[in-house]
Amino acid sequence: MSIQPEQQSRHPAHWQSRIGQYSEMLINAQMLNAHRKIAEERDYDNLCFLDAGCGGGGLTRDLIDTFGNPERVFGCDIEPECIATCQRMNPAANYFRHNLLEPLPEGQRFDMVFMTTALAQFSVEQQKTVLTNIRKQLNPEAYLFIVDVNTERTERLFRCLKGSADYEVVYNRNFVRRYFGKMPGVMLADKLPLPLLQIMEHVVPGSNTLQLMVVKVVDK
Repeated sequence: MSIQPEQQSRHPAHWQSRIGQYSEMLINAQMLNAHRKIAEERDYDNLCFLDAGCGGGGLTRDLIDTFGNPERVFGCDIEPECIATCQRMNPAANYFRHNLLEPLPEGQRFDMVFMTTALAQFSVEQQKTVLTNIRKQLNPEAYLFIVDVNTERTERLFRCLKGSADYEVVYNRNFVRRYFGKMPGVMLADKLPLPLLQIMEHVVPGSNTLQLMVVKVVDK
């Protein structure tokens, strides 16, 4: 399946502010770059997707918009309110309530699993448990997309993934300046057009606050 740059989310209504829109635009752009990298060697037509920690359902909606078949798009979350919201927003997709510290339900296997700001909330040992649980329900040559805040715990997780023989790093990027995470920056950003925010991203000093790592699971 050919993945084109213009295949961004067509539903900005769930963004709460201009800076929220900008941050999600950057995430979508990085996700798209990673998808294009994977598409060089994988056919997307029959892949099955899981958004682990689906929240309000924005990512599952984007997956449906981009890849077309809602029957192959799944989302899980521990909060019943999130599942209810997702089901109202995307009734054709498949949602289920689930604690990632528990094994995933058997019977459905996945080719791509997305964890957006889901892993950093767990301890190091809990992260290992989550990844072990997910690996048990993956098809061969599956991929994990991990987007998380740039904390010491996330850095440690990503170092472990890079050094593990169980995973092959396909894509790794840092993005979104810390400047925009501070209240003065947010107040300013909400009054500026997106093109100007894109320019400021490259000239405003500060460390990055989000990382995206995509790993291919090595089959044994």
